Amino acid sequence: MSVGEDRNGFVVTVLSTFARLGLDSWNETAELVTQRRSIAILTYPFSAEKPDVPIYKALCALSYLNDDNKRLRISHQHTAVT
Repeated sequence: MSVGEDRNGFVVTVLSTFARLGLDSWNETAELVTQRRSIAILTYPFSAEKPDVPIYKALCALSYLNDDNKRLRISHQHTAVT
């Protein structure tokens, strides 16, 4: 599942997000799946403005794990859009 693109135009996926965090993406995914927990991924565009500074635009991606009705954030990533 794609969550967007990084600043070099490469597709960012849930698996690559784990890898970017230094985690073994296959082991992390297998563990989450075998625990029968729900995972939610939220993506959204973001922009911020400051006087005398170019507008910052990014694609944000958050992933959450539902663990016994507690939503735990697994990752949060901003990828600048040029």
